[in-house]
Amino acid sequence: MIYRTAVGVVAVTLLAATHWKAYTLGQDRINLQWSIDRAKRAAEHAKTVEEYRGREQALQALVDGFKRKSENEINRITRERDALVVSLRNRPEARGVLSCPAKDAEPAVGCTGAGLARPDAGFLAGYSADAAKLAAALNQCLDSYNEVKRKMDAGN
Repeated sequence: MIYRTAVGVVAVTLLAATHWKAYTLGQDRINLQWSIDRAKRAAEHAKTVEEYRGREQALQALVDGFKRKSENEINRITRERDALVVSLRNRPEARGVLSCPAKDAEPAVGCTGAGLARPDAGFLAGYSADAAKLAAALNQCLDSYNEVKRKMDAGN
């Protein structure tokens, strides 16, 4: 009887040990599979991030090119305005005296700006330059937007 009990205890212990070993091996195998899956997903994520960073840098370079073009245009407009203001030095400082036209005189049909005083001409030159700069900035914005949109649509 003691012999049977001892054999039964040994058998149960051996059975428990083998089941415990099988359980821990299965757990290790599942952990390994999870680790492999996580590493694979992390590598795919890194690849995707790198791909999108490359696209972002290409689009930023494109936008920077439009920005440089716009800055060059604004600098050209500023140089033209400065040259025009310098050329206005020969104009009179005060506005001319307005005289009433004769009763039967024809009204003037246009103006060349030749009679503008220096402050008025300077103001108009600056105003015109500001409008041209604004138009250049708008064109840069629209060109950048349209080109980036075209590239993004083509990439998807």
